[in-house]
Amino acid sequence: MTLDDAEEAMLKLYCERSNLKDGHTVLDVGCGWGSLALYIAKNYTNCRVTGICNSTTQKAYIEEKCRYADWYPIVCFKS
Repeated sequence: MTLDDAEEAMLKLYCERSNLKDGHTVLDVGCGWGSLALYIAKNYTNCRVTGICNSTTQKAYIEEKCRYADWYPIVCFKS
C-alpha cells in the first residue's frame, strides 16, 4: 500500500465514521491543505463543504484544485 492509498483509505474511514451522506453540509475547521474537503468534493458531489484555514497559501492551493477539477461545492476562506 502506498502513502496515497493509505491517505485515501483514512479519508474514506473518516466519512464512514461520521455517517456522511451525499447532500450533507460539512464544516471543516482547520482544513489545512484541504485533503478531506477535496476528498468529499470528489466522492460526494452533492455535499457543500466549507473549509476554514488561516493560511492564504493553503486557501489558494485549495481554490486552485477546485477550479481545476470543477468542484464548486467547496468554499474555503481564511479565518
